Amino acid sequence: MLKKLFKYEFKDLVKYIKFTWFGILGIAVLTSVSLLLTVNIVVNPGDSTTSLLLTLFSTGSSSLMLIGLSVVMLITLVLFVVRFYRSMLSNEGYLTHSLPFSADQLLNVKLLCGVLIFIIDVAIMAVAVIVAVLPTLLTQATIGEALRAIFILIGEIYKNLGVGYGIALTFEAVLIAIISVFTSCLFPVFCMSIGQRFKNRIVVSVILYIGIQWGLQMIGSFAWFVLMIVSMMGGLPALEDLAFLPTVTVIGAVVIVFEAAAALVFYFVSRKMLTKKLNLV
Repeated sequence: MLKKLFKYEFKDLVKYIKFTWFGILGIAVLTSVSLLLTVNIVVNPGDSTTSLLLTLFSTGSSSLMLIGLSVVMLITLVLFVVRFYRSMLSNEGYLTHSLPFSADQLLNVKLLCGVLIFIIDVAIMAVAVIVAVLPTLLTQATIGEALRAIFILIGEIYKNLGVGYGIALTFEAVLIAIISVFTSCLFPVFCMSIGQRFKNRIVVSVILYIGIQWGLQMIGSFAWFVLMIVSMMGGLPALEDLAFLPTVTVIGAVVIVFEAAAALVFYFVSRKMLTKKLNLV
């Protein structure tokens, strides 16, 4: 039964989000064509019209690509939030909570579906970037040459950083990305689970989301400001100095602990509110 619930929830999310995936892949194809034309077509110096059209086509498609990449995950988040609110906290919630599943199970399934959708988002965005730039790169070099250049670049980065720090920073970056996906799903659920206790539940949820987001950004900005000041006063190596790497790994560890703690708080508060203090419309 739980497997069927997961399948239904996932299909319902994909039903709408798939259009953003098709859209970004379509824009990627358009960008690829524009880049190929720009790189491979030799325009007569006197042909200003063709040159202008190529420039407009290339600039427009590249701009669309950047905009598309920046909003894919935002659209996913909005659709996830709308779906969660509608099925768990609105009138539809009466039907949802009458199903033979506990509130824990409903919450876990919806969160796992959201996380999976975000992971697919990242994969689709990676494919879109590859589709956009790879054909143009292949006109300049073979696949082997392109891959060799990429591996050489990665090797140089690790060589400059030091293998130990390179692996540590890569591990921290991957872990932060994974935890951030969970936090991205849990944070709005946390705000909605508290907001549903009030009369103007949507307004309260939005105020909570914006307020907590603003507070966290202020804390992060202040911490970065202090770090910069300490570095400028000689308490730490300069930010561009490789001697700063130990500090970077410590900062990464602190971010991981903070993100994980926030995710746990968001989850357990949401779980309690939805199981013990649920207030449907």
